[in-house]
Amino acid sequence: MISGAILYDLAGAKEWARIQFTKEHFPEEVPEEVISRFFDLILQDDMESCVTIQVSGISFCLARVDEKTLLLTYTSDEKPEVDDVDRTVELRDYLADLLMAESPRDASKRWHSIAGKVLRKNIRIRFAMPSFILNNTKPGSGVQRIMQICGDGYEDRESLVVGPFEISSSFSQISELADDSSYLTSPTDDVILTIVKRGIFTDNMIQQLEDIKENVSIPVLVVPASDEDLEFTRSLENRGFRLCDSITEDPIDLTLAILAMMGESHMQPELARKKWVINKLEAFVEESGPDDEKEGFGHKAFFVVTRENGEAVFSYYYDVSSEFLERSPNVIAAITMFEFDTEEDSRTSVFRTGELVYAVIEHEDLIFALITGQDEDIADLRRRFSFLPELWREEDPENLRCDSQPYHSPPFALKLLATLPPEKLPMRYYPVRKKEPDWVTFRYPEVRDLLQAVWQAIEKPIIVEQFAASEGPNMTLGAIHLLRILEAIDFRVKIALDDRPVFVEELDDQTKQIYSHIEQIRNHTDGNKTIKAIGEAVGIAPAILLRVFQDLHRRGLVHFRNADMSSENS
Repeated sequence: MISGAILYDLAGAKEWARIQFTKEHFPEEVPEEVISRFFDLILQDDMESCVTIQVSGISFCLARVDEKTLLLTYTSDEKPEVDDVDRTVELRDYLADLLMAESPRDASKRWHSIAGKVLRKNIRIRFAMPSFILNNTKPGSGVQRIMQICGDGYEDRESLVVGPFEISSSFSQISELADDSSYLTSPTDDVILTIVKRGIFTDNMIQQLEDIKENVSIPVLVVPASDEDLEFTRSLENRGFRLCDSITEDPIDLTLAILAMMGESHMQPELARKKWVINKLEAFVEESGPDDEKEGFGHKAFFVVTRENGEAVFSYYYDVSSEFLERSPNVIAAITMFEFDTEEDSRTSVFRTGELVYAVIEHEDLIFALITGQDEDIADLRRRFSFLPELWREEDPENLRCDSQPYHSPPFALKLLATLPPEKLPMRYYPVRKKEPDWVTFRYPEVRDLLQAVWQAIEKPIIVEQFAASEGPNMTLGAIHLLRILEAIDFRVKIALDDRPVFVEELDDQTKQIYSHIEQIRNHTDGNKTIKAIGEAVGIAPAILLRVFQDLHRRGLVHFRNADMSSENS
C-alpha cells in the first residue's frame, strides 16, 4: 500500500513536490542511495517502465517521467503490491502528458490533487437502511456525517480522504436494492452497510438483505444500532453477514472499521487512525466530538387516554415498529396513575423517568400524553403541547382510528405531526421526491388528497421556512412529515454563497472540536457578510464553507438572511 509519492527534479537534484498518506517518518530528502540506484539502472540500460528497489527498509517504485523528472512512490511494506506499481505507472503517464504542456514548477502546484486522485484507492460505500434509523442511533449519526462530507451519490461529490483511500458514499432503501436486478448483477459499490435495530428490522428486511447478499459479489456489513442490539446483530453474522461492531457516531472511526471489516485495511482502526493522514474537506473539518454525548431519543408515542378507566381512545407511535407496541397497555395504565392539579385544567405536567420524558395534560375527562426523549426543550414542549386539546375537539372521536401503519393515519395525525414533529427540520431544508406513495392504500381520503397536493407542489424547491410561518399547527407541514415517514421524500438544504449567516446559539465544546477555524468564522459571521465574503476573509474555499454552514444550520446554530428568501427569526 502506497505511503506517499515524490516528484523529483533530476537536473537540480531536488524535490518538486511530495504527498504523504501516512504519518510515518520519511527522510526530509530523498536518500542519495535511491538516486544512485536509479542512475546505475540507466547506465546499465536496465531501466524498465517502473522498477522497485528497497533502501533503508523503505520500498520504492521508480518511474521516469522525462529526461529531467523522476516519480517515486514508496511504502513501508516489504515489497510494493502489483496495484502500487500500476498506480505509479498511471500517474507517471499522466504527468508525462502534463509536462509536455507545463513546466514542472507549474505542474507541482496541482500535484496534490492529481497524485491523490491517482494513487489513492477509491472505496464506494452503499448505505442501505430505513431513513429514520439515521436520526435515532449513534452509527446513524456517523453515516449522516460521512454523507455530508461525501455527498449522497458519486457525481460532483467531495471525498473523505483516509490515508491511502478516498471514500465516496451513496444511500438507498434496502427494498430498492433488492428490487434492482441490474445492481444485483453488477454492483457499482465496493461494500454495502446497514444499521440493525431490533424491533425495526423486520423479517422481510432481513430476507431482502439475504437476497442482496446472495446475489452481489461485495461484502454486506451489519452494524448494531446500540449495545442492546449487538446480540441480535450477531445472530445475522451466523447467516453470512459480516459484523462490524463499531457503535460510534464518529465518521472516521466508522469508516476505519468498515475498511477493516471489508478487508481493505489490515490494521486495527485505532492504529490506522494514529498512522494515516486523514483529511476531510481539505482538512478543514477536524475530528468529531466525543462519543459520550447523550444521544437524542426523539418522540416515541402519543396517547389520548380516558381518565376514568385508562382506555386509549387514540394512540400514535412515532416509530413504525417499536417496543412501545408491546408495552403500550402498561404505559397507558401508568399514565392514569399520575397525580394532576385538578384546579388548573389544561396544564401540562412533565415527568422524567430514566431515559424518557412524559408530558401529560388533563382536559375534561381525557388525558393527553407524549412520551419523548430527554433532549427536548421542556418550555417549548409545554407551549406546543397546549394546542392539542383544542385540536382534538375539532375531530370526530368516533371516526378516529390509528395504528402503526402510516398509511392508516387519520387527519388528527397530521395536526399532531405538525405540532409535535418527529424531527426538527432546519428552515432551509426543502423536500425532494424519492418514491411515490401507494395512494390507494390510504385509509382516510382527506389525508390522501392533502398528501397528493403536497407531493405535486414539491416539484419545485420550497424550503421548510415557507411552510412553518404560522404559530399553530400547519397541516402542510404535517403532511411533509408523514411523507418523510412513508420514505416518499428526502431533504436537501438550500444555501447559497450570497446568503448572510448569523449565529443564533452559543457554540458548545463539541462543536469547537469539530471545526478547527470556527472562532475565525464566528468573528466574521454577523448577519451582514455573505458566505463568499466570510470565506475570502478566513481563507477557506467557498464550496467547503458552504458544507460547514449546512452542517451548522442542521445543528440549529445558524440561521440565514437573504433578500431573495424569507428572513428567519433570530
